[in-house]
Amino acid sequence: MIAALNLRKAYQGKVVLQASRFVARQGEIAAVVGPSGVGKSTLLRLLAGLEPPDQGSIALSGSPVEAARLRRSTCLVLQQPIAFRGSVLYNAALAPRLLGASRREAQRLGLEALEQVGLVELAKQEAHTLSGGELVRLSLARALTKRPEVLLLDEATANLDPANVAKIEALLLALLPHTTMVMVTHNLPQARRLSQTTAVLLDNELAAQGPTAAIFDTYPDPKVRAFIHGEMVF
Repeated sequence: MIAALNLRKAYQGKVVLQASRFVARQGEIAAVVGPSGVGKSTLLRLLAGLEPPDQGSIALSGSPVEAARLRRSTCLVLQQPIAFRGSVLYNAALAPRLLGASRREAQRLGLEALEQVGLVELAKQEAHTLSGGELVRLSLARALTKRPEVLLLDEATANLDPANVAKIEALLLALLPHTTMVMVTHNLPQARRLSQTTAVLLDNELAAQGPTAAIFDTYPDPKVRAFIHGEMVF
């Protein structure tokens, strides 16, 4: 489980994120939705330990942790992942190798992860030749070899065709209940399909978080309802 309490982040005096309490429970997917520019990606960077909050704390399994522990315990998959020069297997095995695993063990973990994401047959192929959907799956494989406590997804399927979106969604569901995930998405039907809880960011503030069905169907706040139902939010 990962939780954030009383988070605040500002750039050059402008507040870009305020969240009194955000929680992603163990073995669940927590979706984060909201208009562009309200702090969704900032939330992921804070949870990943890539940037420090100006205020507040982040806890893993109930215990507050520092940025170094967050970086060890989480993995962030971006909307447009980059492949390192080398083979698909080299990319998949890189994290455990850097973390001290032997070459043989790193390759074993890399092949295991490639099998999970359906890329093991491309293990010897140069990573830069992969399609967009294959590159996202490789990025997930790299994350899985690190065996993170929390997997953070920043619009990971935004630029993919429906067939590849379906493959990625099936993979994410297969990772449950062993992995906790925080998934930023503009795709509201996707949030509804995959997540157990949904958080809504409006005006750079966490406006709501709760069971996904309740957020989509019965949440009382009019601004949250307006966003969920596709109306303009100012």
